[in-house]
Amino acid sequence: MPRELTLLATGDIFVGMPGDHPRIHNVVPMPGKPDLIDWFGDLVPILREGDFTFGNLEGPICTGGEPDIGKAGTGGAVFKMPPLSAQVMKRAGIDALALANNHTMDLSAGGLLETIQHLDAAGVAWAGGGRNATEARRPAVLEREGVRVAFLSYTSSFIPGIHPAGPDKPGLCTVTVTTAYEIPGSIRYAPGVPPRIVTTADHRDVAQMKADVRLAKANADIVVVSWHWGLTRYANAFGMGIAIDEAPFFVLNYQEDMGRAAIDAGADLVMGHHPHRLQGMEVYQGKLICYSLCNLAISFGEGPNFGEESVIVKATIDAASKQISRLSFVPIRLPDATMVPCRVPESQAGSYVDLMTSLSKKYGTAFHVENGEIAIRAAP
Repeated sequence: MPRELTLLATGDIFVGMPGDHPRIHNVVPMPGKPDLIDWFGDLVPILREGDFTFGNLEGPICTGGEPDIGKAGTGGAVFKMPPLSAQVMKRAGIDALALANNHTMDLSAGGLLETIQHLDAAGVAWAGGGRNATEARRPAVLEREGVRVAFLSYTSSFIPGIHPAGPDKPGLCTVTVTTAYEIPGSIRYAPGVPPRIVTTADHRDVAQMKADVRLAKANADIVVVSWHWGLTRYANAFGMGIAIDEAPFFVLNYQEDMGRAAIDAGADLVMGHHPHRLQGMEVYQGKLICYSLCNLAISFGEGPNFGEESVIVKATIDAASKQISRLSFVPIRLPDATMVPCRVPESQAGSYVDLMTSLSKKYGTAFHVENGEIAIRAAP
């Protein structure tokens, strides 16, 4: 008799210990300590329970490669992880990883291609990057007990001309977004009032994304779209010339437009990341859009740019109907002092209900504690 299956969606993953290279934040296994415990804390049993466990790989896994020249003018850091990372993530229970983000090509195309080799050797599926555009747009497809899940990955945070994959060029699956600033009519009455930000995704990239989703849906029962998008508090602080802890933090309109467009095309779940903090969740057409899942396991980034609160989203799949039947999340925390992730005790779960209710107020999403997890439902 078919049983229920579990799909887990997680945030950014960058595992190890930062090194001292002046340009490259290298990570190495923590000496003399169990790597799974130090990198994933007490989350390993949760991750291993997933029949389909997805995350975002926030950097290349490589020993070689040249630092991305495009990063030099952005102020962005360059990261890489040791080859052991791929095996560690597999042992922790990670089944597939998103490659489309602003760090996978930190060590240029060579770093990306070496990353793919290490993931293949470890048996971890991947999507969102590749030797060419066709491969970058190809979904990772996993099957368990007759249920097929397709995993697609996109990024709207990238270096134009360098990071996108081409017909014969290694790179990432990208969706370009343009930004406009509208001056409010109250500018004379209220000098210094900020402009309205309008973000618009390139219609050609959107059409391609929709075609990718439709094709994936035609060949799988469930489609998950991973999207690296939005802004960090650091980016807002840098742009506005203010302190990070004073910077505003919000979902951009293109995130909403693209999340809904992916679902209209056939996606069953959209998992967003890049802001390194939690953002709201929206149940749209009965499907879940997570605007930012924050971090799962990350070895850098303490301070106000990073949030301690995070989640692992859990989609329960009815194996008979091959559809998602229930949505919930497991609350987790990455303490600023250690950055080692841990599950939040049930006694503290109520604070996550309040947090996510506040972050999702615009979308009317409802949350409540249920069997040690937090159930997610559309507003009644």
